[in-house]
Amino acid sequence: MNLFRSEEHATAWETSHPGLQGQLLTLEQALAWVTFIGKDRPNFDYVHPRATGTLGPFLKSIGLTGDWWKPK
Repeated sequence: MNLFRSEEHATAWETSHPGLQGQLLTLEQALAWVTFIGKDRPNFDYVHPRATGTLGPFLKSIGLTGDWWKPK
């Protein structure tokens, strides 16, 4: 994961690394993802959303639909 200060910075990085592919996340998407993954982590009976089958639909709902985001 790379963090960029602007879309222009991300575009420049992408241009200088033509063999790599990825998807930019907005701050809102990143916060939603981290909150969804970690909101129940302190609980003793925590189960990762991937194991419950809720991760894929959640990622799709916030617009993360590329192959990288498909749960394995």
